Amino acid sequence: MKNQEHRLFECNFCHAEFTSNGNLTTHMRTHTLEKPFICTICDKSFSRLQSHLANHSAELPFKCNICNASFKQSNNLTRHTRIYSFLANSFHFKREKFCMSHLQQRIHVHKGLDNSFANPQRS
Repeated sequence: MKNQEHRLFECNFCHAEFTSNGNLTTHMRTHTLEKPFICTICDKSFSRLQSHLANHSAELPFKCNICNASFKQSNNLTRHTRIYSFLANSFHFKREKFCMSHLQQRIHVHKGLDNSFANPQRS
């Protein structure tokens, strides 16, 4: 059986390619600034309403498995966790256990729970 070729839909502005016309249509709004969807709660217009609706919810379904911070949208959790990846890579930790222990200590310092790193005792 031959592999079926996928028809790609190309953006006329930036030449990005999409596998569906719907994805192309959504993408085109980034260029045209079209906002066809109106929120029934706040009456603001959006190009993608579903993402906006999370702002009206008290639910925080996306949780960081390192510090337990919670977020309404997955992209905010992704942005938050980049700091851990940066720290782990910049310190070149050889063992994950040590890395996690170090990050947990830094979280306490950041939250003001432990200032022993910020104010070392002088001898």
